[in-house]
Amino acid sequence: MILGLLLFVAVCGAALVIGILAQRGLSDPLHQAFNRQTGYVRFMQDKHELNQIGYAQQLTRRLSGFAAFGISFSTLSVIGGAVFLLGPAVAAGGPAVVGFGYPILALFGIATACSMAFFASKVPTAGGCYHWAKAAGGKRLGLVAGWLHLAGNLLMTVTMNVLCTQWISRMVETRFGYEASTGLICGILILLILSQAIAGLGGVGALSGIFRAAAWLQVLCVLAVLAGLVALAWPSAYPLEMLYGFLPVAPSEAAAVSGHKPVLVLGMLLLQRLFLGADSAAQTAEETHDPRASVPWAIFLSVVYTFIFGFVLFSMMLLQFQGGTSDFPGYNGLGHWVVTMLAGNWGWAINTIVVLAIALAGWGSGLGSMTASVRSLFAMSRDGAPLPWGRKLAEVSERFRSPVAAVIAVAAAVLGLSLGFGLTEGASLENETLIQLVGSSLIALHLSYAIPIALKLHAKRWSKSQALHQSWQPGRLGLFLDRVSVIWLISSAGIALYYMNGFVLILLLAGAALLIAGVEAAYRRSHTLAAVQAKGHLRFNRRTIEEIIRIERKFPQQ
Repeated sequence: MILGLLLFVAVCGAALVIGILAQRGLSDPLHQAFNRQTGYVRFMQDKHELNQIGYAQQLTRRLSGFAAFGISFSTLSVIGGAVFLLGPAVAAGGPAVVGFGYPILALFGIATACSMAFFASKVPTAGGCYHWAKAAGGKRLGLVAGWLHLAGNLLMTVTMNVLCTQWISRMVETRFGYEASTGLICGILILLILSQAIAGLGGVGALSGIFRAAAWLQVLCVLAVLAGLVALAWPSAYPLEMLYGFLPVAPSEAAAVSGHKPVLVLGMLLLQRLFLGADSAAQTAEETHDPRASVPWAIFLSVVYTFIFGFVLFSMMLLQFQGGTSDFPGYNGLGHWVVTMLAGNWGWAINTIVVLAIALAGWGSGLGSMTASVRSLFAMSRDGAPLPWGRKLAEVSERFRSPVAAVIAVAAAVLGLSLGFGLTEGASLENETLIQLVGSSLIALHLSYAIPIALKLHAKRWSKSQALHQSWQPGRLGLFLDRVSVIWLISSAGIALYYMNGFVLILLLAGAALLIAGVEAAYRRSHTLAAVQAKGHLRFNRRTIEEIIRIERKFPQQ
């Protein structure tokens, strides 16, 4: 227990030290903050830096630093993890998944967030890790990272939407007595995804308010659940030592899912989902004020707060069960237990509020992943990546100020995949399928993150050769954190691959082969994707400033 608590304190201390070192970078004379200037001056500075990279300011800049944080924080989703993933993780690997596993995951997650924050401050575009890899290693590896990132985000969106849908259907069945039929599940799925697409079509003006509210909703939900648990069951009769037990809560179910593979690692694999998607804010860099500072802090702080809030919330929830054994609600019952426990003591109104809050938190997490997917698809299409209807996907609507075609394409893909899983699994997503979904998204995203970071380490001159300076850098720790991140991202992807079943392995290998073949064909056929050094500035397009101005006249900023 003492070792576990010291580990928690050590992770908090490491995050604090890194934050202090990064804050010093903001005082670098090369980075001039424009927070005290007028909105017009701030906008012109942001637009000028985007023009230097070769892009016109088509999207509207309305996201504040807190709204950018809300995108990443909502995508990680502490509440979604508590309701949908904590039960399966603890049932498989025991309470030590929270006591030891979660801080370890957070430690590596913070290191990875630091590495991504550096790139976000260096290349503040909508492409995210696609442009990071492209800047560090060229167009081939940029496309590989971009496609992996897009696939991982699509799978994350599907996972959260299916989990949220099936949880809502169980609540409807319990509350109103309806059977969780195929029609009900399809209806909820379509409603969730359609509403997410409509929010995306509204552009950054709508998304800004949604994600600010989503961030506060996550915080208030955590505090409300903690207050409720304290009021109902404090002081707890169960010792804190129970958080560090290694025995699975449901040994038979864990063995059935994992076979002879380590169950503690299996539980950590599921909780790793809470640290996937922190870079979602980077996909909206072209819509954020002062993205060189705002976006990196959003990436870093979203991981830190997810760790702190998640550890406290998960610990309090587990302390309600004697030794985490006999009365634990099992793989799929923990979220239902939270609602029934609070409602049983405070009545119908509290029940309704909790159900709506959890549903909105799950919806916001899916919206964050969908937004990242849309911006990534838009950025690759804008650069001329070989895609069906590529020109349409690269267009920004003058009315909605959002890439409408990309929103529709991503929503259609998510809806098709989600309906397939939702209809197959019925009222309860099977644990084996949940592991395959989370593991597949982890493999794709971790490899997409590892590519630019490894390229940066391989070619150290890259970070010194660009005239565009970075404003976020944790001092001399940066190089060490990059090395830790690469080792962690590659090894964790390998561990997740170990837990994939034969059918999924075949699909992943086939997808990898198609990806490599497609990228190589695109590279040989097109020369428009090269990152060009022009007068010491990183450029992704060969557009002249006159062409950029002509494009921007169609998209006046307000």
